[in-house]
This record gives sequence, C-alpha cells and structure tokens, in this order.
Amino acid sequence: MCYKFYGIYTVINILKYKYSYVEKLYISNNKLNKKIKIILYLSKLRFIKVEFVSNSSIDKLMKNKYMVNHQGVVIFLKKSVSFSGSENEFFDLLKKKNNLILILDRINDPYNLGSCIRTAVASGVDIIIISKRNTVSLKNNIVHKVSTGTIYKIFILEVVSLLKIIKILHSYNFFVISTTVFDTKYTLFNFDFNSFSLLAIVFGSEEDGVKKIIQKKSDCLIKIPMLNNSNSLNVSVSNGIFLFEVFRQRRKI
Repeated sequence: MCYKFYGIYTVINILKYKYSYVEKLYISNNKLNKKIKIILYLSKLRFIKVEFVSNSSIDKLMKNKYMVNHQGVVIFLKKSVSFSGSENEFFDLLKKKNNLILILDRINDPYNLGSCIRTAVASGVDIIIISKRNTVSLKNNIVHKVSTGTIYKIFILEVVSLLKIIKILHSYNFFVISTTVFDTKYTLFNFDFNSFSLLAIVFGSEEDGVKKIIQKKSDCLIKIPMLNNSNSLNVSVSNGIFLFEVFRQRRKI
C-alpha cells in the first residue's frame, strides 16, 4: 500500500524533504510550466522516474469524483513514510531551547490542520505537537495540499497525552498558554509575550476548544477580543491571528 499526495507545492516539497520514500510520480502530459520544470529537475536530481500520463488518467488515479485540484501531479509514497518525529528528537530539540511551540488539541478538519501548520511555519513556530486522538491523520492528502508542503519543514510530534507533554514542558520552564472564547484576565492584545522566552500555545477543537483539564494545567488563558457579540472564530483563523501577534511582539515589528 502507498500513500498518494497531489498538488505542485506538495510534490516539490516531498522531492526536497521526503524523496527517499517516493514510489511513483505521475505528471499530466499537457502540463509544462515553470513549477512543473522544478519538479522535473528535482526528480532527475533524486533519480526518480517520472511517468507522463493524460489528465484524465490522473483523475482516475485520484478517484477524482470530488474534482480535487491535483494540478496535474500525483506522487505515491511508501507506506513506511512518517510525518511525525520521535520523542528522542523532541527532547533533543528542547535542549536546543526552541522557544515557540504550538499545541493542537483534537483538530479533526484536514483543512484546518493544514492551514494551522502553514501558519505555524510562516510565523516562526519551532515545534508542533498534536494529539493522536480525535485528530485528522497527518497522512491525509488534504492536510498536505492545504499546508502547501510546509508540513515537511517543521518538526511535528504526535502524542497520546497532551497533559503529559505540558508537564514535560513545565519541567523545561516553558510558559503554557491556552486559548479560550470566554472572558478572562488577558486578551491577545494586552498580554506581553516578550516576558517569556520559552512559550507554548494550545489551540483546541473546532467544536469545544481546549479541554478544561488542559486549561487548568496551563499557566494562563488568553482570549482574542471580538466585536458584535461574536464569541468564536474558525480554529485556523484564530491560530493565524494569535501566532502573528506573537510574531509581531517578539520581533518588535
């Protein structure tokens, strides 16, 4: 069994970061633009054979009844491929004092998870930690497409217990923040993120946010202020607003 992924940026980044797992690469024979040429260059560099087929053949490969925008490229990876790191790697990274960690609690929509990963990479997050339970698989091809391949550029750790991870982070002197939609002492715009060099931020599920037990174990709850009686945002939207405010403050932009 292989895993299949599609989209130009996804394939480019697989050829950069996960090329040793490539099983097959198909490109539509009516596609030849600058980005496809990059794919051809990288595949030649990695000694990966490219098979040119019709666009309809790629539709069939994708079982494209939902009209997935595959952009004329599909790549198959060996089943042994992994997109999450090991605990040993995680502790090695903590020793290097990575200072911004994103924790995602039960994100089950692949579009939201892909968008959160893309935003995390763009805003300078060092590590992403996700709960294994009730979270969309990292091997979901929508996650890869929406993340535009940034999923390969950041260390991601899948864990069974976020409480255990928070305890570990506290032992490394991380300050842990949970986001909330309820009234709390701090809002995103009156909190000084520069006060803490080691920071972990938790975002919760689309339905009910961060678990209460995780909130209780956090050092602080922070809300994004909203107008017109709005009390919630899509998790990927709130993730973007929050992380770029942290980015702005910590880099004094």
